Formats: sequence, structure tokens, C-alpha cells
Amino acid sequence: MRISFNTIYFLIICSFIACALFFTIKVVSFKQDVHQSNHFVASGESVTVIRVVDGDEVAVQHGRQRFVVRILGIKSFDPTVHDPLFAPAARLAYQYLKQETQGRELRLIYYDWARDDKHRVLAYLHLDECDVGLHMVEQGMSVVYERYPFERMDAYLAEEQAAMQQKHGLWAYPAVVKRVLLLKRVWQQEAGE
Repeated sequence: MRISFNTIYFLIICSFIACALFFTIKVVSFKQDVHQSNHFVASGESVTVIRVVDGDEVAVQHGRQRFVVRILGIKSFDPTVHDPLFAPAARLAYQYLKQETQGRELRLIYYDWARDDKHRVLAYLHLDECDVGLHMVEQGMSVVYERYPFERMDAYLAEEQAAMQQKHGLWAYPAVVKRVLLLKRVWQQEAGE
């Protein structure tokens, strides 16, 4: 019995659809698992980074519970958005977090337990004694997210100013600097509302 080209083509297409469906279900299930957790973690406790979501978010595990942490004080650009201006900085922040935190234990630090509208826990992450978000600002991988005031804002802004003057990371690119400064004006206006 001979198999026709159309049959082979149909089987290949069905295989791709099945794979896409499988991975979509797996991703949706993972997101529901980490976003629906109402688990409380005391400030200073260790969590294990199980996945880097992007340059300012990580999925963590504490015991058997999983949830997403939005790193307080920073804004990193999304590495999946096809914006050629921010792509290098976005990849740099994502790769740094992946290399330095994935699979490792970090301490979750916060002054008030809070979640944002996406159910992400808002906290600082510390790798040993290093404030991960502050380090990312120092290296020019992230900018200080001024839309919402936070406890360490003055220290973060001082390090950002130094990174800007020394042209670290994204501060080395005039077009990026121009757009970041416009974004910061918008955030400052929104914070003042």
C-alpha cells in the first residue's frame, strides 16, 4: 500500500497541531498553578527559582507551592517583544537572571506582603547578600521603575544615575536612553496622580 503525499502532509500538520496543543496546555497549566497560589512566605525566607519569566519576573517554589515574583523596583524590557531598540537590553536582563538565579535558592525580602493585579508577589530577591534588582540597575540591565514608590527607591536611583553616567548596559545607547527617559516621565506623572 502506497501512502500519498497528501496523507503524509496531513499527518505532519496533525503532529504540529498536537505538539502545539500539548505545550499550550502545559504552559496554561503552569501559569494557573503559579498564579493561583495563595501561599504566604515570610520576608527573609528562601525560595527556589524554577523558571525565569522575563527580566523582572521569576517563578519560584517554596515547599510545594509555586508562585511568580515580580522584582520590586526595576523594569526590564520583554525579550519576546520584537523591538530592535530594546532587544539587546531585554536579552541581557533575561540571560543574567537565568544564569544567576535559575535553580538556585534566593531570599525573598519585602516590607509589606503584597501582590499586584496579576497575582505576582512583589518582593526583592537576594542572592546571598546581593540585591539582584539593585545589581541589575547598577549594570544597566534594568531601569528603576518609578511608577510605584518603594522602600529602596533612593538607593536604586543613585545607582541608576551612576550607571547612566558611566554608560553601563542600556545607557550606552542614545536612542534607548531617549526612550527610557520618556518612559520615566510617564511613570513619574502616573505616580503623582
